[in-house]
Amino acid sequence: MADFDGPPKDRQAPITHRELEDALRRISQQDVRIKAFENASRWTDHARLVETYRRGRVLLAGDAAHVHSPFGGQGLSLGLVDAANLGWKLAAVIRGTMPETLLDTYTAERRPVAEAVLANTRAQIAIMRPDPQAAAMRISWRISCGSTTSTASSAR
Repeated sequence: MADFDGPPKDRQAPITHRELEDALRRISQQDVRIKAFENASRWTDHARLVETYRRGRVLLAGDAAHVHSPFGGQGLSLGLVDAANLGWKLAAVIRGTMPETLLDTYTAERRPVAEAVLANTRAQIAIMRPDPQAAAMRISWRISCGSTTSTASSAR
């Protein structure tokens, strides 16, 4: 469930049964009752990306380099490929088979990929918002994908 009611007052505070039930009722406009829940977490869409993945001997990968919404599950893959890209380069430099300047290619190779993922996740958030502008984007997307359904009610 995604609640677009603004950022949480305290991102670290545990989500209470009442808070979750109230949000579900507000979003669904139904009298929802939750008997129990195992896990809930808070997140905000404060997407960000470092300017450089390397500064001297400090190298960043994964969530240390880029943060975005969890939708689409793209963050895990992005971080793993960051690690793979950096790993072989570090190994080659440590073995002495490549110069240390090889590490300077890391930002140039990985940052553009992260920029694209951040743009994609921002678009996912934008199109999910419960407002007329997002509904218009959903209709436009459906039309561009060849759907003949283009009414506002079908965009929900």
